[in-house]
Amino acid sequence: MENLKLLTDNQLMTSTRKLADFERATTLRMLHRLLEIEERMLHARAGFSSLFTYMVEELKYTPATASSHLGAMRVLRSCPEIESRIESGALPLSNLSQVQAHFRNENIYKAEEKREVLARIEGKSVREVQAMLASESCAPEKLVHEKVRPIAKDLHTVTFAITDQELDQIEELKALLSHKMPGQKLRDLVMILVKEGLQKHRPQPPKPLKTVAPLPTSEPEKRSRYIPAETDRAVRARDEHRCTHVDSVSGRRCRSQHFLEFDHVLPFALGGTNDINNLRLRCRTHNRVAAIEAFGAKKMAAYGPRH
Repeated sequence: MENLKLLTDNQLMTSTRKLADFERATTLRMLHRLLEIEERMLHARAGFSSLFTYMVEELKYTPATASSHLGAMRVLRSCPEIESRIESGALPLSNLSQVQAHFRNENIYKAEEKREVLARIEGKSVREVQAMLASESCAPEKLVHEKVRPIAKDLHTVTFAITDQELDQIEELKALLSHKMPGQKLRDLVMILVKEGLQKHRPQPPKPLKTVAPLPTSEPEKRSRYIPAETDRAVRARDEHRCTHVDSVSGRRCRSQHFLEFDHVLPFALGGTNDINNLRLRCRTHNRVAAIEAFGAKKMAAYGPRH
């Protein structure tokens, strides 16, 4: 480690400015690497359900930093000419992340429309960009990212934006429950709704599968993708309600419990059945990986974008 006390004032200021330039150049290189990793779906093959999860768990980024990098990365993909402005600092990652959320929320897909917005935010502060985008947005609350921040052991703060109408609905519900819970806090109300939601939606233990003798028929059996409820519950219980993809190199199993889909070990299109032993849970990302391995990337591209 260099001894900064030995530097003159001018040397310290000059070297710091150069270091800032180097840091932005390094960040730009990282964005290109993340783009290539996502293009090859290497994060998925390594057992991560998303590039965000890979960045947080493997690269040790904070969630906020990973989110800003991903937002900037996607803007860079659609408008590669902004490279020099990222490197110069005219378009910082935090602003690009806000703009990407704006593009998504406002359904802005055309490159020329994106360039027009990017030109107007160039050189502006984070707050100036946030104010500008909020004034132009049909749903400004969507521009505020949900945040979960730890403040002590087993204690967190949660931040998100809601509309006036949603706030009125919360106050109405608090009033309806006031006779049962006088003086309740918003946290108490949220936990009541969470517990009710878990009771309603938490998967139930599977019932034993029934063996039913097939009815005699002279016609060939018509194949169906329908999965009986008993099979559905049995597969979910066996797979522990999470993705079953395992990286062949590290042995890491995907931890995702979101957007789970049924995947056929032997693809249905190739004659695979809905038998419990031919079904497995996969997150959406790893279901796509399995489909690409079975049918090829070119064919799967016809079924829509990966991201």
